[in-house]
Amino acid sequence: MKKRHIAFISMPYTSHLPATLPFLSVLVRRGHRVTCATSERFSPRVTHVGAKYLPIPPFDRVAHPKDGLFHLARCTLTDTAALFEAEKPDLIIYDPMNFAGRVLTHRWQIPSIQVSPHPAFTRKTLADQVKNTTAQEATLRLSDEADDFLKGYGVPSFGYIFHREKLNIYLFPRDFDPIGQSIDESCLYAGRCAGEQPYFGLWQPPDIDSTPTVLIITSTTYILGPDYFRQCIDALSEIHCNVVMFPGDDSNLDALKPLPKNFQHVRATSAAKALASATVLICTGGAMTVSEAMYHGVPLVMTSNSIELEGLCERWSHLGLGIHLKQEAVNAESLRRAVTEAIANPAILRRVRQMQRTVQREPGGEEVANVVEEFMERHCA
Repeated sequence: MKKRHIAFISMPYTSHLPATLPFLSVLVRRGHRVTCATSERFSPRVTHVGAKYLPIPPFDRVAHPKDGLFHLARCTLTDTAALFEAEKPDLIIYDPMNFAGRVLTHRWQIPSIQVSPHPAFTRKTLADQVKNTTAQEATLRLSDEADDFLKGYGVPSFGYIFHREKLNIYLFPRDFDPIGQSIDESCLYAGRCAGEQPYFGLWQPPDIDSTPTVLIITSTTYILGPDYFRQCIDALSEIHCNVVMFPGDDSNLDALKPLPKNFQHVRATSAAKALASATVLICTGGAMTVSEAMYHGVPLVMTSNSIELEGLCERWSHLGLGIHLKQEAVNAESLRRAVTEAIANPAILRRVRQMQRTVQREPGGEEVANVVEEFMERHCA
């Protein structure tokens, strides 16, 4: 087929960008030119798969607590203008949390595809997809604010979070969306992509025979500090397991040293790389993390630390994928019991194996690239 120039307008965030790499890498391998607008943190991953890196600022909640998404969108429009005006792409693929994607699509009147780690929201089903009423209100408020932002750039928008392009890709299994089985054909659930992403770093699993390995990772949205990891140490230092902590580059755990002998503190690599060797995962229950865990068949202990994550964790618990400890219930004793049960509970292990088979049969990088190419054949000049 004709080789195209594809612009990818990313949400430069750990819970968003990495799962797009499997299909972007396939598109590059098939001869398409992919230009990826993302932050410096992700530039090595983008260039590793052969895409061109176009720098935009990171998404910074701390520096811009009230308007971080809008600041990102404004900067993206400014920072990409020169290149894209000189070399207009044939197709825009954009994460809807970077509102610049919709602006550029409208400005140039070229075909576009949405790609998202969030559910395929509809007005009728929002209460089923976001159970907590406070979270529902926050979602709708953000949607209204996005409408106002887009209208300022001349883009008609009435209910931003419900907007659909002709093709919309969701980077998690269909079963993860409460309305996934009834969604229309404009939506593609690419549940295998999160697990297929290329992993980075030199970490190797410990040589421990059959000793269970407990993997602990931080939230990508709410950085977990030393107190949380101290609870994990208190819970797991005395039981027969190997513990691998991936706290993220933003967590300072120097106060916890020296660590118990059965603990490792790992940096500068992808936590997803360790999932293939994990027996159980302690996490905060983000959709991409859970998708990765199910790809590798790893049961969950979830410690939700926000309203949004609490709703997701309840969903995963309802699906039988692990144990959910609400924030007020997290302590060393409850963590210890939950990890012990997640390792040994036959119902959880059986359901996780079933979900693993489901995820591994879902579309991955090759299948998504096929759909994107078919879309370009139909809609690109």
